[in-house]
Amino acid sequence: GTYLTIKANMQVATKEHIQNTESESMDSSKLGPECRVDLEPSGLLRVLVTDDQRTMRQMVSMLFQNFCHDYPAMKVEITTALSGEEACRLVAQGHTFHIITMDETLSAGYCKSVKETQATARREAETLDTVGSVEELGMGPPPCVVKLLVDSNRLQTTKRRTDFFRDEINNHEVLDGDGNMDGHKAMKLILDAYKAAGRTDAPIIFNLTGNVMEMDRERYSKNGSSGVLAKPTKLADMTEMLQSQLQTFLAKGVVEKDENGFLVTPDRNFSFARFRASDPELMAQTFEPSSEPGLPLTADSPEAAGAIAALTTAGAAESSGQLED
Repeated sequence: GTYLTIKANMQVATKEHIQNTESESMDSSKLGPECRVDLEPSGLLRVLVTDDQRTMRQMVSMLFQNFCHDYPAMKVEITTALSGEEACRLVAQGHTFHIITMDETLSAGYCKSVKETQATARREAETLDTVGSVEELGMGPPPCVVKLLVDSNRLQTTKRRTDFFRDEINNHEVLDGDGNMDGHKAMKLILDAYKAAGRTDAPIIFNLTGNVMEMDRERYSKNGSSGVLAKPTKLADMTEMLQSQLQTFLAKGVVEKDENGFLVTPDRNFSFARFRASDPELMAQTFEPSSEPGLPLTADSPEAAGAIAALTTAGAAESSGQLED
């Protein structure tokens, strides 16, 4: 026979930790009599991918493309950000997202390089006045945020994705100081702004990062993370995380249960899952997404105004060392 000796260094959970865990567990009164929850995505999912590596931004878009292939009733609208500062600005400008993937260690050097590349392209374009203006050549500051639509049609999505990433770096307005902010700080600023505005429809933020040590995970959790996906991640990792977190999302109000048993985003544009019931009439119902976009953050109070202002000035505050963990 074989004898195994296992030693594990473990700590007794504190009373505070137990209380926090219990508060985040599923409230059984919200479940109703249904027997199980199945991941059943449908509708339009708005995603912000925050990463300083173009390859990773492409890989995450492919991840959601595969997600759509497995669940044809869903579509994904992808926006990309090169830095935590840019992600904060997008939220402050009124763009709404259901999910944000956030890298932890972002690069000021990369952002500076992108800004220089954009400037060089503009200067070269200005010399080609017979071809067209800088704006006509797509070399000027982006007039609006460019988004990538991903759906279950692999051929069309692949073409759109290739076109999108061919000139993707020109879709970003890079400011001095971008890339200095860590992902967990950007995440906290975004969630604090929603909380200050009295909003319960804050985005689900996953840390998609290579920094996955226990102390890193604790830092992410402390700042509001909905979970950690280690690079390189697989579709199975993401779907497993979504499935495991659905109960917590419902308890926190990040998703709501509609009259037909679907777990939907507060704007009713996307359904993550569905409660399975024995009632055939309930089972026959289908999810009908809303055509209305999500509501942007508004400064309805001094606290909200301050939190939203913090999003737009995050880069300057970070570069001057004013932000604390």
